[in-house]
Amino acid sequence: MEPVEGGPRCANQVHAHMGGGRPEPTQVCSCGAGLIHMLDCPVDMGLPCAFFRPLEGAPASVDAVAADELHSRLMQDYLSRAYYHRIRALAPAGDPWQRRREELYAFYATVELEGSELDDDEEGYERERERLLGLRKEREEIRAQREEMTREEKAKERARLGIKTVVERAQEAVALQPPGPVGDLPATGEGGPRGEGPLPPAEGEGRPRRRRRRRRRRSGGPPGPPSSAPGA
Repeated sequence: MEPVEGGPRCANQVHAHMGGGRPEPTQVCSCGAGLIHMLDCPVDMGLPCAFFRPLEGAPASVDAVAADELHSRLMQDYLSRAYYHRIRALAPAGDPWQRRREELYAFYATVELEGSELDDDEEGYERERERLLGLRKEREEIRAQREEMTREEKAKERARLGIKTVVERAQEAVALQPPGPVGDLPATGEGGPRGEGPLPPAEGEGRPRRRRRRRRRRSGGPPGPPSSAPGA
């Protein structure tokens, strides 16, 4: 089980022709547990392998296309849970989960399933279809009743708390407004009625005072001549 110097260790390692000449080993191991990457080979780690077969003579080889297909199949579930159980199955004790799975497969393969034959009776199909449609209609009616009860309960709760909706408040506001001609309505904003312009000032107020704007001095010009002091 020790690795052979300068040669392949196990007959399960896939060899491929990569352009003629001697077959070269790949990174794929095809054993009874499934496809295993050679980086996870137990023999490389000094551990025993339940599927180890010493290579005798020239290894069986495949072409480059078949080797690529095997590598692609390996990468489909590489490092997944299924791949983890395949690695555990390489141990001499095996993988308990994998053994239980194989036992279940073997057990259910011998069990005859009742009612597995297809029913070709169209009348039975129609009866089952009508039954399922009736159940669906009953569920929809129950759901609609629940939604309606929920609306009524919400309306009662709003009435008890005095909470009004936006529509109810708008209706009350319209009902409280006094009736009158449309032309007598005041214009919005400042000013008098529509079409009359701004309102005149009230008595005693006078005309508003205008604010005087302060003239800003210009800065940045050349300085003037220095003033001569008296007696200079």
